[in-house]
Amino acid sequence: MILIVDEEAQGSKEEFCSVDKLKREVVKYIDESVEEITIKKRAVYNNSQS
Repeated sequence: MILIVDEEAQGSKEEFCSVDKLKREVVKYIDESVEEITIKKRAVYNNSQS
């Protein structure tokens, strides 16, 4: 899972392997100055033939 924070002056991109860790990180960004939060869920398919 990847969290991309796109702020006006600077942004960040972090990868998480735990949903709980990702949730805790998202909560850090939520305060009274937040105007918009977008969450996208994309399915990843493993098409490799083993």
